[in-house]
Amino acid sequence: MSAYNGETTVQATVLFFNTVRGFGFARPEGATERGADIFLHAAQLRKAGLLNLNTGDRITCEVRPSPIRPDKCEAVDIRLVS
Repeated sequence: MSAYNGETTVQATVLFFNTVRGFGFARPEGATERGADIFLHAAQLRKAGLLNLNTGDRITCEVRPSPIRPDKCEAVDIRLVS
């Protein structure tokens, strides 16, 4: 089961985002374990009007369980923190 039940708003730091492959990961503030990382998909970036994320970018996003891997989380409604 995912660490996030339902949708939850979190702030996170981008670990990496590969524009060619269309995905990446971010780590929520305060998380120290790799298992807490959030999956980022290019389709969700496009919905937010973003083309790319850079390592170290800070984001706010809604987190929900992944439909493919319910034990993992994915980001929706991604916003850059300025």
